[in-house]
Amino acid sequence: MKVTVVERSRTSGAVLNCPQIEISDNCPVCGEKRGEAFGYNFWEDGTSHWCQQWKNPCGHVDLYTDVIKEAQ
Repeated sequence: MKVTVVERSRTSGAVLNCPQIEISDNCPVCGEKRGEAFGYNFWEDGTSHWCQQWKNPCGHVDLYTDVIKEAQ
């Protein structure tokens, strides 16, 4: 599945950009289907950003760092 995530600076934590990445359709913990991605708008430092989030039906949480590693 292709999702748009927030990329942050490792030093300041500021939003750098919001790239689209590709990850598996399945939860890496149990193998069940991941939830449907939905859009999420947020403001930070006076700038509007858009990314995607999802909730896995299995209940496992995809941590940002794990999702980035998976995409690489």
